[in-house]
Amino acid sequence: MAMSPEELVTLFRGQVDDLVEPYLWSDDEVYFYLDQAQRKFARWTHLFQDASTAAVTQVAVTAAEPFVVLDSRILEVRRASLSDGSKVEVRNQGEMEDVYGELDYGVPMSSKWMTATGKPRYLVMDVEEGKGRLVPIPETDDTLSLFVVRLPLNKVTVDSVVLEVKDDEDQHALLSWMRHLAYLKQDSQTLNPQLSNESVAEFIAYCVDRKSELRNKRRRPGAVRYGGL
Repeated sequence: MAMSPEELVTLFRGQVDDLVEPYLWSDDEVYFYLDQAQRKFARWTHLFQDASTAAVTQVAVTAAEPFVVLDSRILEVRRASLSDGSKVEVRNQGEMEDVYGELDYGVPMSSKWMTATGKPRYLVMDVEEGKGRLVPIPETDDTLSLFVVRLPLNKVTVDSVVLEVKDDEDQHALLSWMRHLAYLKQDSQTLNPQLSNESVAEFIAYCVDRKSELRNKRRRPGAVRYGGL
């Protein structure tokens, strides 16, 4: 059963023997460690896929404006489409140089993609930080719908009642990153580089396995081929 932030903080304090006030680590510090652990877990495992949170996945397209602003919580855009359902392919600049689709008047896109106008067909992700570059530049207002990998929606604070990481084992992994940060606190009673390193190693090992598990779970089933001798 998933734990609440308060329950996880209590478990953390038990692990680091910090159950008696005055605490070695304040509540504000521990909840900050928990927030950072959840963010790091999402970043390394790509746990949170999202196609429905409007604040993150619905992006305004403005006529004559080549860029759309992406929510800072987005780690990766995997798919995009316009309001009429038209697919917008996610690319990078290097790939755009290899695109040889024809635009109006037979002008090759490979040489004109930065200035071409029309209905967007591509979303180029590595032109400006925090933005996507539409190609061609849109001639009308629209809405871009995204399927993304993202960070947690909200920060974890002392007032939080739930975590976005729900799985029991995942939540226990968060404790490793919390201990890693806690043992880096510059105080004679808390600083312990060895325990910090051991904790981060535990966290990384779990994240590697969890990311592989998620990748296998999300992989499109392939056809089984049988070959002759």
